[in-house]
Amino acid sequence: MEEWKLLDSRSERKLNLKTCQQFEDSICLYTTRNDAHDVDIGGLQALNQPCARIVARHDGGAAAVKALENHIVLAKGAKVIITRDVWRTRGVPS
Repeated sequence: MEEWKLLDSRSERKLNLKTCQQFEDSICLYTTRNDAHDVDIGGLQALNQPCARIVARHDGGAAAVKALENHIVLAKGAKVIITRDVWRTRGVPS
């Protein structure tokens, strides 16, 4: 129970504005895809740039395709994390 109390004391709703601002560029973990999607869309809107919806091409098997999004929305200045070498021959490293 003590561990939970410590964790809870550091939740965003209990921190002051200055402390919250220190974490603005931190990586966040969300419990649902919908929560992550809402934050992603909010970030894109905050950029105040035109967005492009790009349809994905999946080369994996059927199980992989079901687990992946069928599109991605990007804008100039958007943060993107590349998790593996997807196009090394074109100079796009992970």
